[in-house]
Amino acid sequence: MKRVKIVLHPITPYVISAPRSKERKVEFYFGINPERKFIPPSTLKGLLRTAAIYANLDDSCEYQTSLRLCGKDLRLHAGESLTCADLQDLKEEDEGYSLLMDLIQRFKRPCKICRVFGNTKVRGKIRIVLPRELNVELDELQNFYFSYTIGRTDKELKIEASKSDIEFEVICEDDEAYETIEEAVNIINQGIVRIGRFKSRGFGILKAESELLRPCGQSIPTSR
Repeated sequence: MKRVKIVLHPITPYVISAPRSKERKVEFYFGINPERKFIPPSTLKGLLRTAAIYANLDDSCEYQTSLRLCGKDLRLHAGESLTCADLQDLKEEDEGYSLLMDLIQRFKRPCKICRVFGNTKVRGKIRIVLPRELNVELDELQNFYFSYTIGRTDKELKIEASKSDIEFEVICEDDEAYETIEEAVNIINQGIVRIGRFKSRGFGILKAESELLRPCGQSIPTSR
């Protein structure tokens, strides 16, 4: 068991959006209390998972299936990429079964990404631990011109964005999980993966640091 402290330093503001409101405004994520804005653990796990996929393209069920399905006019219940569990759920009569038959055999055992992060049938080997209060400071950015609402372009849109550092811990059950998290941190530092909404507009660029925490509370810098 290893504990890794990760700090994400935003280079550009990031937007973790809440459900759409009636106002012409993209609000930052909140739970029950709309006055308390924070970052949900699922967002951080998704960021690390996506980065880990980029670090392990040959051993990622989602990348390999999306590569195979790209440009194909197929309707699959699981979307445009499938996890190891989704592949095993495909039936012979399903669209895409014959196209993915070799991948179904290849990923009978979970791939590295599914082993570490889990899927609908496999329990992952990491846990995200957040501080009790992971509140963020927000700035309201104005006069954006985005296609935020389906079917129309929104003008003069207001956006709640943050440049607060994000600090959390990842508990890794074994060396494979720890190494995968370190690979994900390196990918984030290359700027390949960003966080939140409006990434194509330059939002969500991060730099990451990780520290392996010793049981006594001391830390060993591992990645910057």
